Amino acid sequence: MRGPWGVQFCGPLTPFADGLAGELGRLGYAQTTARGHLELWAQVSRWLTKQGLEPSDFTGPEIDRFLARRFHGRGVPET
Repeated sequence: MRGPWGVQFCGPLTPFADGLAGELGRLGYAQTTARGHLELWAQVSRWLTKQGLEPSDFTGPEIDRFLARRFHGRGVPET
């Protein structure tokens, strides 16, 4: 799904994309900043799908695993 500001969403967080974009706008985030946040959540959503996880599973250990993959030079976490 091409979501708000052209960010590609798929996975379990897709239903929340419009609401997140609306809330970021309501809070006064600049479009470029809001788009960056949406892109991060789109990455999380894709990662959850690849891991076979639901949003409720995205807790401390899984967040750590996602961030470790993302920040250790691997770009968007794949596994």
